[in-house]
Amino acid sequence: MTTDGLRPAAMDRATVPEHSPAEVAQASVGALLDAAIGRCALVCAPGGYGKTTQVRAWVANRARSIAWIDVERCDNDPTVLLAALADALRSVTDIDGDALALAERWTNRPAADVASMLGRAVARAVEPFILVLDGVDMIHERASLDLLASLAEHLPSWSTLVLIGRGEPGLPLARLRARDDLVQIGAAELALDAPEANALLQSLGVDLDDEDVARLVAATEGWAVGIRTAGLAIRRAGDADAEAIADAIGHEQAVVDYVRQEWLSGISTADVDFLERVSCLDLLDGESCDFVLDRHDSGHRLEHVSRICPGVLPVTDRPGHYRMHVLLREVLDQRFDGSRRHERRRLGLRASEWFERSGDIDRAVHHAVRAGDVDRAERLVYSCAAGYHARGRHTTVMRWLSSFSTERVLSSPRLCLISSITSLGLGRDEDAATWTRCGIAALSWDSDAGSMVAHQLAVTGGMLSTVAVEPSLADVTSAYDALPTGTWHAAACEVLGALHFSIGNRALARAFLHEGATEAHVVGAVTVEAVCRAHLAVIHFEAGDRQNGCAAAREARRLVRAHQLEEVPTLILVTAVSAFAEAIDGELELARADLALTRRHMPFVRAVGSWANVQARIALARTSLMLSDPTGARILLDETREYLRRQPDATHAEAQVSALATKMRITRSTLPAGVLSLTPAELRVLNLLPTHLTIADIAEHLFVSRNTAKAHAAAVYRKLGVASRGQAVRAARAAGLLDDVTSS
Repeated sequence: MTTDGLRPAAMDRATVPEHSPAEVAQASVGALLDAAIGRCALVCAPGGYGKTTQVRAWVANRARSIAWIDVERCDNDPTVLLAALADALRSVTDIDGDALALAERWTNRPAADVASMLGRAVARAVEPFILVLDGVDMIHERASLDLLASLAEHLPSWSTLVLIGRGEPGLPLARLRARDDLVQIGAAELALDAPEANALLQSLGVDLDDEDVARLVAATEGWAVGIRTAGLAIRRAGDADAEAIADAIGHEQAVVDYVRQEWLSGISTADVDFLERVSCLDLLDGESCDFVLDRHDSGHRLEHVSRICPGVLPVTDRPGHYRMHVLLREVLDQRFDGSRRHERRRLGLRASEWFERSGDIDRAVHHAVRAGDVDRAERLVYSCAAGYHARGRHTTVMRWLSSFSTERVLSSPRLCLISSITSLGLGRDEDAATWTRCGIAALSWDSDAGSMVAHQLAVTGGMLSTVAVEPSLADVTSAYDALPTGTWHAAACEVLGALHFSIGNRALARAFLHEGATEAHVVGAVTVEAVCRAHLAVIHFEAGDRQNGCAAAREARRLVRAHQLEEVPTLILVTAVSAFAEAIDGELELARADLALTRRHMPFVRAVGSWANVQARIALARTSLMLSDPTGARILLDETREYLRRQPDATHAEAQVSALATKMRITRSTLPAGVLSLTPAELRVLNLLPTHLTIADIAEHLFVSRNTAKAHAAAVYRKLGVASRGQAVRAARAAGLLDDVTSS
């Protein structure tokens, strides 16, 4: 061990800095430091995150003795660092003076031996203490690092060592983590949240509303210096628009200077050039950077710059991946002006191509728009939207659409089409109808759109139509003939099946719906498959095939549940038919829940899609009768008639409503007094009475004893006021409990 340079005055270096009441103390950071008793706390983040401020605020109210060392470059000389540590420890604890003196005197011994002596001396200390070393990232010499490592590993169980730095020191951190002897506090923990940022702004005399504070936090990633700079800019500007300042914070000269001096100084020109060129990417890894830059060493380069540039942050849950702090990216991006704009566009398009190949359409669209290639972005959205719609991911598609100007969307039949389906999936029925009309209008001046978009708009028009059936049927049939196999062709089958059923072509309806369900299953169009199966259930029920009707309804509902699509309002037919099937099975609570869910979604699709609204209401009216709610059933039928007034050729749907209305009139006059008191168990037995099953078979089917099934049947007879099984079936049908179907 040798001494280079002068040894600083020990007591001056061990002075604890005072905490200012104006500084914002983060309770969450204080709690993490509280948890570091008997352990080492590493507070590591880029400059400006308030590392020293938060530790200073924490130690201000601690009862233990505190020593604070501001680390300097001369501490790379282990004798200088050892002297500073010895003086600090003597001032706060009863450290073993003999062992410590021995370590100090034996400067000619190997560094590892001296480090061990220091560790043993610290381990014997009894008086609890807090020792803070601020700036440990400046220490890189192995001998000095060994001293710190020995200190961390021999820390008494009632004391705390706090290491503050902009980067991780070369200590055996993995070993400390494995023993749970390390509390790590990084940029994520030090970032100010909205209340903390608001407190900082108010300390500057700046009072913003919650929305503006949240915008500043997002624009700076909670970076204290960035928020302070924005606050000062707002204060200087008086009534300045806080939103505009948040958007331009990366262009504030104070922020630009800070980033360049604190984050980029000392980095080679080649490294800065690398960071500039990959700053177009929000997620960095070796493969993506190699593709965008057409090089082969990006992985190593990223690992290197992440160690020397505090603004390049590892993504903790994705090894080998990094991201830039938003303000570092903005500062680097400003260098691409003038003659370099072409290079920025080229890099952006390479990034878009990379993410398209990787299946990350979100980022592919973002980079295409940012590079100014709106045509490419439109192509990406158009080619992928149908698959996302069919899996209920309408919010994602709406995010893509928000990348385009309104003028661009209105001028593009493709984007109008996508806007229509997206709006429908989000429950904006009137917007959906408007966008469809805009898409049809845009076809007249966009000759490049092609007939395929026209056919897709025809399918959408049939899906949304609230007028006569026949014109829509002709348009959708032409689309069905022209569209290739896939999501849109399956959707054409769905619409054709529904339209044919509404005018009484049940065989054609069944064929189209079966084809649509099968094709949608193959291509993963979940929403299309679910609606096709729900409509097939309607056809089965009408034909008296209760078993297949319930099976189709259950499968449609399973798809919705499995893919978490309960909040997609366009699936009202699925939940309505499911409610009916559940009522048939005697699962009354489930039936009520699906009825309520359907009724909640109906207002969001009231202005479009007559066939779905009509069939969903008919199914719910039947369910309401089975739940002994004739008033609810009557309201639903009145709503259904409103749709059918605009569809005079939907003759079969009109016949369905008339038949159900007749049943309701009969029910009101013949409803047995005891029907309202039927239990779910009795209803399950009642639903099997029209079948060929004996009471013993019914008991086995319901997993109950023969005596239980027999008792339930007797209770049904008594409450319906009948004496036989056949009379019970007729009375239940008259009451709307069984509908006019028989079980196969």
